Amino acid sequence: MKLAPILTLTSLIIAVGGCAGAPPIHDYTLARAAILQAQKSGAASYAPGYWYKADEYYRKAKEQYAERQYDEAKGYFFKARRYAEQAETKARLKRSDTSEGFE
Repeated sequence: MKLAPILTLTSLIIAVGGCAGAPPIHDYTLARAAILQAQKSGAASYAPGYWYKADEYYRKAKEQYAERQYDEAKGYFFKARRYAEQAETKARLKRSDTSEGFE
């Protein structure tokens, strides 16, 4: 039968194409924690530029993660975490300069 080789080849292509690697759960967790801490520090008000970038990269990362594009998601999670950490630091510094203290 000529159908068997075609089915075998199709199955192989689907199997190989479906391999997206392991989900970057650790990166997701770290980015989420950084986003939450930045949010808690008032980053949206005190460091809007960094906050916007962090939020945007985190949103893109979650989209890629949902689509099982794990390599892209991992990169976006890294960027989101980096910007969230910068946003938190800047917000805390600005809050201490204005004598509002910390939560």
